[in-house]
Amino acid sequence: MFSENASKSKNSSKHPRRRSKNGTIPFRSDHGPLRLVFSYGGKRHFIALGLADTPINRVEAQKIAFQVQKDIDYGEFDPTYRKYKAQAGLSTIEDVAALSPSTPRLKDLWRRYVEIRKVGKAPGTIRMYGWVANHLERCPYDSACDAQAIFDWLTVNVPADSAKRVLTQLNACC
Repeated sequence: MFSENASKSKNSSKHPRRRSKNGTIPFRSDHGPLRLVFSYGGKRHFIALGLADTPINRVEAQKIAFQVQKDIDYGEFDPTYRKYKAQAGLSTIEDVAALSPSTPRLKDLWRRYVEIRKVGKAPGTIRMYGWVANHLERCPYDSACDAQAIFDWLTVNVPADSAKRVLTQLNACC
């Protein structure tokens, strides 16, 4: 009698662990990124998908789970898991410089920004755009990559309130 009750209490708990149906691969989140957990070839496999637990990513995780199951069924399972990692539509580029051969000059960026923004603006705003352009003409740094040098030059050569306004406008431009 005692051993019968002991076995009952072992099997009954608040959260019984459910086993997935044969032929399916479940995914879990455990309050973090989604991952696949399954057994194959006598081993337990955990594939971290690198996807946050969102409804859209759950759909993606289900697609990956179907792919893993299909590969297992056809004997094409990839034990390195490379095939199953979520790509998220991204690809890596070895040389970023190949994308943009030259960084645009800050003065050119400002001119294009003003052309787009000045339509329908008040005359005072357009005057302020010219005022920022004058400060850029005086600045010895002309690359958007020299942000720290531009900041330092403005804080030394322009009054604090004006420097703040110029930096705010450059931030909007860039």
